[in-house]
Amino acid sequence: MARNKEKSVLAIEPRCLTLQQAADYCALTPSGFAAWQRQGIVPGGEFDLL
Repeated sequence: MARNKEKSVLAIEPRCLTLQQAADYCALTPSGFAAWQRQGIVPGGEFDLL
């Protein structure tokens, strides 16, 4: 069965969250979320979070 690669790549769309919103979503403080970013647990960086 053939898979549609384009659809699977686009399955997760960016959410455009603030740092506080992203931290809340993960039940963390902003500093805890930043620690997760440094550890590579969640994506993040200058252009990933607004």
